Amino acid sequence: MHGFVLVVLNGPDTAYACLEAAAQIAGAMNEARIAALYIRVDPASTILPSEEVLTGERRAQLENRAAQRAAAVNLIYQSWLGEHDDWTEGRSSWSDPLSTVQHEIRTRAAAPISLCWHHRRACEISTGTKQ
Repeated sequence: MHGFVLVVLNGPDTAYACLEAAAQIAGAMNEARIAALYIRVDPASTILPSEEVLTGERRAQLENRAAQRAAAVNLIYQSWLGEHDDWTEGRSSWSDPLSTVQHEIRTRAAAPISLCWHHRRACEISTGTKQ
């Protein structure tokens, strides 16, 4: 069994601190991995059909903004990775899908624990095992 810590990164402001917290938790686990996740929220999931129409142009703008934010968070992840030789590619991973938070947590967090910094909430810490 290999432990893992899922870190759901909300943005550039909190990414480094969450990665540091994840490293502390994963370091206390035997052969743990860190899975860093930044979710580029699908614009269609943010509106109700009765509220407004999401034009192709507006969708492209929102997706572009999300991609730029994901790139900024990925730079922080890459920088953090460069500072921590013990977190090689085999022990850490990055993903930035276009999806919803609920879907990604449901499908990726098979373990009962993840580390999440989301909006104004403090880090929620979870760990798990994967066979």
